[in-house]
This record gives sequence, C-alpha cells and structure tokens, in this order.
Amino acid sequence: MFDIGLSEILVIGVVALLVIGPERLPEVARTAGKYFGKFRAMVSGVQRDFNAELQNTELKKLISDQESQLNQLRTIVTETRAELNKSANDVGNAVDDAIKESNKS
Repeated sequence: MFDIGLSEILVIGVVALLVIGPERLPEVARTAGKYFGKFRAMVSGVQRDFNAELQNTELKKLISDQESQLNQLRTIVTETRAELNKSANDVGNAVDDAIKESNKS
C-alpha cells in the first residue's frame, strides 16, 4: 500500500527519536502502530465492500441482459405461434372450400 523501504523507515525512526525523545518513543510507536493497523483494516474493509458492490452491479447487469433476451424470445415464440395458427386456419379453410367445391360437382 505504502511503498516505504528500509531507508525511509530508518530516517523516520531517527527523526522520531530526535523529536519525541527516547523515553516517549516506544509509547508513540505503539500508538502509531495501533492506529496504522486500524487504518489498514478500515481500508481493507472498504476495498472488500467495493469489490462486493462491483460484483453485485455486474450480476445485476447480467440478470437484466438475460431478462431482456428472455423477453425477446417470448415475443418471437408468440409471433411464431400466431403465424402457425393463421396458417393452420388458412389450410383448414382451403380444405373446407375444396370439399365444398367437390361436393358441388
């Protein structure tokens, strides 16, 4: 997360030793470590929540796309059924007309 090398840590330690003093340095380091740990845990939680929400968003989009395709398929099936019914009625009418014509003769 933070790209801090050994030399940077040493410089920070020496400056802290000079500014804070050797008596208070362990207490300040302990407190800083505690807060740094809490900060890292909080950042980790935010990243985890962000990734979960991102996956939720992707899943919702995928579900929406699937529902759209399913609705298109339903429309195609309904139209095909209507065309088949019309064709069956036309054939039935043609057969009835042919039977009537043959009975007239």
